[in-house]
Amino acid sequence: MNELRTTDRRNQALAWGAILIAVGAVNLFPAAPRGAGLLAIGAVLLGLNLTRLRSGIPMNGISLALGAACFLVGGVELLRPSLGFRIEVPFFPTLLIALGAIGMARGLTTRPHPAPDRP
Repeated sequence: MNELRTTDRRNQALAWGAILIAVGAVNLFPAAPRGAGLLAIGAVLLGLNLTRLRSGIPMNGISLALGAACFLVGGVELLRPSLGFRIEVPFFPTLLIALGAIGMARGLTTRPHPAPDRP
């Protein structure tokens, strides 16, 4: 159990480092295509959860949803010129609403654990 926790913490540190490098690189180059940063963040978060799954560590639902949303929106932003999309949806407010709804649904469907008996 302790070994899995150590592995997960190491993987989280690597993922945060990769996210910070990706965000810095996208902001360093103004010619970077719109959506590249979100695509990179999504890829890192989805990769982190894939690593957790392959290591026998439970996946984190929030980082999985956030990674999928970032990957999807970043991909759509990169492909927007070729797809001809004209719809503008504010990403972060929509993401916050979706994550809040997921958290509320999880809270409503999870049974409370009984308190352990104290001696």
